[in-house]
Amino acid sequence: MTYCKYCGENIPDHASVCPRCGNSVGSFSTRCDSQEVKKPSAHLALSILVTIFCCLPFGIVGIVYASKVDSNWMAGYYDLARQNSLKARNWSVAGIVIGAVLWVLYLILVYVIGLSMLSLSEWDSVYYSSLV
Repeated sequence: MTYCKYCGENIPDHASVCPRCGNSVGSFSTRCDSQEVKKPSAHLALSILVTIFCCLPFGIVGIVYASKVDSNWMAGYYDLARQNSLKARNWSVAGIVIGAVLWVLYLILVYVIGLSMLSLSEWDSVYYSSLV
C-alpha cells in the first residue's frame, strides 16, 4: 500500500488516483505481475439489446453494472471492473434466457388457445347441425 502525498489516504495497488482527494498518484501502469492487464468488456451493447428486446428488468441491471466498468478501470480498481463486467454479462445472459423462455411459453399458449377455439367451433357446428 502507498499513501497519498496530499491527504495521507491509503491508496490501493494499481490505483492511478487517490480515492479520497482525486489527485494523481503517479504514472499509470497497466502491468500487474509481469502480465498485461486488459480492460474487460463492459457488455453495454448486449445489456441495451436485452433491455429493448428481451427482459426489461434484467437489461436495466446489466446496464447499471456495465456503466461501472469504465469508471472503475480508470480509477485503478481492476478487480472491481472485472466483477462488474461479469455481473453485466451474467444479468444480460439471464435476461436473454428468461426472455426466450417467456416467448416460447407465449407461442405455446397461443397455439393451445388456437386449437381449443378451433375444436370448440367444430363442436358447435356439429351440435347445432344435430339440432336441426
